[in-house]
Amino acid sequence: MAEMTLTKTAIVEGRWHVVLTGADERPDLALVFQDRKIEGLDVAERTDGQGWDVTATIPPELLSDGVQTLMIVDNGTSETLASF
Repeated sequence: MAEMTLTKTAIVEGRWHVVLTGADERPDLALVFQDRKIEGLDVAERTDGQGWDVTATIPPELLSDGVQTLMIVDNGTSETLASF
């Protein structure tokens, strides 16, 4: 399989939108905050068949002063593909 790449597209109304390319099958991804997996990650095949739309819902309790980092991680390799 080719290397998976996530391209950030936008953050709109508390949802972080990215496009994943390089995966022929539905990727096994996780949304991670402070080394723990959290709910709110959706993966759907793009209508044009050119990759996957990945959407992460940003939990409201994580929106605060200071630095908070959310990561999208490949469950198979533990590789961080994107962070916000």
